Amino acid sequence: MRRVLNFLQAVSAEVLCWPSAADMARSKMAFLAKSGGKGPRNTVGCTDGSHVEILKPDEPTASYINRKKWPSIILQAVCNDQNKFLDVFIGFPGSIHDARMLRESPFFEEAAAKFGDCYIPGDSAYAMLPWLLPPYKDNGSSFFFEEKKDSTNTTASRRWPSKTALAF
Repeated sequence: MRRVLNFLQAVSAEVLCWPSAADMARSKMAFLAKSGGKGPRNTVGCTDGSHVEILKPDEPTASYINRKKWPSIILQAVCNDQNKFLDVFIGFPGSIHDARMLRESPFFEEAAAKFGDCYIPGDSAYAMLPWLLPPYKDNGSSFFFEEKKDSTNTTASRRWPSKTALAF
């Protein structure tokens, strides 16, 4: 584990970089095409977290035990439509909620400036932010909800690059 983390840190500046304007335009078109033209515009990436199993630490382990009852640390990633990592943050204990990890990450502080009028879908663990779009919860109470439901149902399917990239 330590070797992998050291390697990732060594290559991170070269490998993990925010896309150029041309790359962002290409990602927007790719995500829109994947939704059949029905999904939200200006999607440039997606985010998700994954638990990385670790050996049981010598120190008190309660904070490392995740909701599935095994010790882990969390890896949070932002990926583009081609599964290229744009940002990775790792190391919080497995008991930490995804939303807290996002708030504590350097990416959170930089996101508003990086995204401009673009955004990324995330899962239901996250709150809606100007640049982050969690799945829409339909309570069936108005026309607006139905309209939005169609749009964010495709948002859930747009998350797949991060799900695929984190499937290790």
